[in-house]
Amino acid sequence: MELLEGAHSELLDTIQALPRLKKIDLTCYHTTSPVIIQQIIQTCSHYEALRLSIGGQVPFSDHRLREGEERGLCDFAIAAMSRMQPTKIRELSVTLSSEKQEYAILPALLERCPLLENLRMEMVRHPNTLSQVRHVLELGKCPRLKSVRLGWVVSYETREEDILALLRIIGSGSTNGDDFGDNGDPDGLENLTWEVNGTPLKRGGLGTFGLDSTFPFNRTWAEALTHHHANTLTVLDLMNLRQIPIDLVVGLVSGLPELQSLMVAIWLRFEGTPDTDTLLNTQWSCLGLKTLKLGIQLSGDFTTEVTHRSGNGSLGDLCMGYLFSQIGRLTKLEEWGLSTWIDILSIENGYLSWLPQLKQLRGLNLRQYPNGTIGAVEAEWMMEHWTKLVHVKMYTGRGLRKLCDTEESRLHAAKRVFLAKKPWMRIDQ
Repeated sequence: MELLEGAHSELLDTIQALPRLKKIDLTCYHTTSPVIIQQIIQTCSHYEALRLSIGGQVPFSDHRLREGEERGLCDFAIAAMSRMQPTKIRELSVTLSSEKQEYAILPALLERCPLLENLRMEMVRHPNTLSQVRHVLELGKCPRLKSVRLGWVVSYETREEDILALLRIIGSGSTNGDDFGDNGDPDGLENLTWEVNGTPLKRGGLGTFGLDSTFPFNRTWAEALTHHHANTLTVLDLMNLRQIPIDLVVGLVSGLPELQSLMVAIWLRFEGTPDTDTLLNTQWSCLGLKTLKLGIQLSGDFTTEVTHRSGNGSLGDLCMGYLFSQIGRLTKLEEWGLSTWIDILSIENGYLSWLPQLKQLRGLNLRQYPNGTIGAVEAEWMMEHWTKLVHVKMYTGRGLRKLCDTEESRLHAAKRVFLAKKPWMRIDQ
């Protein structure tokens, strides 16, 4: 839809004619005046959930605003936003293709969202947007914020410390002040409280956090999460980052005991990893995990090994043995997805037999496991030990790699076993 030449008036009239609507998702693929964007936001301010995407990835049309004109309209939109009453928005996602509009509108909107609980920033374009968002949160404008998804940060001028500061500001603090040096609360925010409608609210910490490829995920990121959100974080999605070293992942799963859902791709490498013996003896604390989406990638440390067979004492075996010994302790796990090229689930060469305690497992996703090593023997074992398993997604043999005839036969044999044991089982290929 193109919000030009009066079309936006029809949209606003339509929105106003639906007063009982609670959620709205608006997408426009053309450049739009910031004044119109502000009017849309104001008209939608009574909704509980607003998703607004303006411009998308489509090149600007002939209606693109001139720079001077856009600056003036942005100033006008900011002034209009400042006069808005506080919104009722609890879930917010705003993506604007113009970095000037983003910088002008997003922070100003957040100042009017005292009930906000869920914030998604799919694309951050202006180098100073996050610093302004940080300032808004420091002022306590969104004290109920519990869920944050940070997508692609386009500008390389964006400072990493602004993002880390967001985690500290939203966080609940920790009794351990060693993670960030001598002062575990560098911003003086540890005991800060805010008020909403006269009621004091203390910072609680995030319940959900997701991060896409923004900056290299380093130890500072991991420590910010475990230091400030250990008592609250239940959902952590880092799958789109890829290549998170195993020592950082271990730091997360041992320092976030309340996790119930984890999506992460582990980079197996030991070069530069301190104290490997201690690492492989660290116990995971997130034993209440119910959903695990796990990717496993190899570094050069492993490429010289011909095989990664269970029990052969190789570097790969030590690492896999550690991972599966900890996964085997997740007795409340209900959904498990595995993505890797390595044969780790066969009975003969893998680690499947390490997981008999996953009694609550109901769903197994092997769509990204392009190994034709799951056969009748493995299916029999799963049916014997994972008695609640009712849904299996199997690799189709298309996409990542083509399976040979023998591998295809093994998968078909596994499927026959599943259906013989449980004819009602759902199997997707």
